[in-house]
Amino acid sequence: FTKFKKLTEIYAYFYAKTKSKKLAANELKKIIEEKIFSSSTTSKINIPYFFVIDYQNFEKFINTIGKIKIVISEPLHYDDNAGNLHIHFEPGVYYMNGEEVLKYVRYRGQDTDINRIKRQQEFIKSFLKKIFNPLSFYKLPLIIYNFNKYFITNISFWEMINLIVEMRNLKTTNIRFSTLTGRPVGRYIEINKEQLNGLIEYLSEVVDKTKQKNIHIVLKVYNATNYPKIAKQVAMFLRQNGYDVISWGNWQNTQYKSKIIDYTQNIELVNNLCNLLNIEDVTSIFDQNSAELQQSILIVLGQDFLEKNKKIKFDF
Repeated sequence: FTKFKKLTEIYAYFYAKTKSKKLAANELKKIIEEKIFSSSTTSKINIPYFFVIDYQNFEKFINTIGKIKIVISEPLHYDDNAGNLHIHFEPGVYYMNGEEVLKYVRYRGQDTDINRIKRQQEFIKSFLKKIFNPLSFYKLPLIIYNFNKYFITNISFWEMINLIVEMRNLKTTNIRFSTLTGRPVGRYIEINKEQLNGLIEYLSEVVDKTKQKNIHIVLKVYNATNYPKIAKQVAMFLRQNGYDVISWGNWQNTQYKSKIIDYTQNIELVNNLCNLLNIEDVTSIFDQNSAELQQSILIVLGQDFLEKNKKIKFDF
């Protein structure tokens, strides 16, 4: 493991050695389990499944499902004449086919890998929302067939059927995304071990749920729309519903999608907020260095907030 500097190098090494994508993915899975998702103070995290797909089959699979809604908040422009890759997106709402989605998730430009990961997470959220749409259920036989055709995975056909059945009852707000941060070391990023340990404890259910419920949680509301004073009005609305909102203000830039940034890992409370405010996008952040942050939930109101909350009266 010490001879590798990046996780992606592990897959490439074992694929070159075995000529098998499935074996290479399994080796990568084992190394992540043994060298990253393990701790002397917590239970071991097992990764049950993996999926491998190439660019060409990725495009085909997305086209099977149908166009995916993607919101782009900043210009994305990149040209690679040698690789025949040309990416040009202006800010806006797009309904992308397989080729366009592939360009979106591949885009890096002058950006960082962390921001590319966040874009890929945005794609996964939109992808799952598309799958959960009842209008997609009639496509399930074709989706399952093409999944087995295009993906290399260790999940069996019957496990896939069971997963699809369970997904029908799964709420998107119960799906959490989190990105591990770290410090730059040359051309690489060294993972923040405290944050990693917080994630491991949460995934292994070592977190004391009783203690967690006794923590007093506060809310902070931010306006990322073009509508003035909406953060204050939502803060007052939340106070009327029994929540402790300690501050409100403006977000650093305009956002289309509303989101909740959760430092508390209190699933029940966050789900209640999602239902109350009609917000589906939740990001979990594991920060063990700040006791204050561990008691905070940030609510970022995007342009879509008023569209989804027409029953709540706001004055501008």
